[in-house]
Amino acid sequence: MESKFIKKIKDNKKEIYEWYSKNIKNEDNDFIMRNQSQDAIVRIKIIKTPESRRDDLLTIDILNDSQIKTVTFFELFPHQHVPIHNHRDVSYMTPDYKTRMFNDNDRKYKSTHITFETNVDAYMTYLGEDIRWEKDIFNEYNLLDNMHSGTNSGDTSVKFLYIDYFDDVTVDELSQ
Repeated sequence: MESKFIKKIKDNKKEIYEWYSKNIKNEDNDFIMRNQSQDAIVRIKIIKTPESRRDDLLTIDILNDSQIKTVTFFELFPHQHVPIHNHRDVSYMTPDYKTRMFNDNDRKYKSTHITFETNVDAYMTYLGEDIRWEKDIFNEYNLLDNMHSGTNSGDTSVKFLYIDYFDDVTVDELSQ
């Protein structure tokens, strides 16, 4: 069954794609993750966390939705691999992100990707399955607890928006 949040994303996808085309550019303050050989693996642009906001980029209503916890733009470079990890133990946000964000009282959340650019040789491995990054496909993941990795064996970058969001049940309970 499709969640209410995924339906919201689908209903707003045209606006999100237009937002991407107009607003997402490479910036000097983007974080570049590198491997041991110092090859660039991925470009990361943090747009929204519980502690910070890029108001210059949060220009459409869906990205300001109270159900959304995190919005981050990723560019996985050609012929690169992001090693297996989960988001409880490893985070791209800050070195002390785990300590600040994952205390015992933290609400569970789910994640999805909104893919802007991809190729047939790019995929995420999640729960033992290779899942291709595809436009207009909005899968729901538990990346907090489940191990996953990313691979781009293709000749072009994969660019996607990564969103953490509180599940529908939690949001419904909070609004009562």
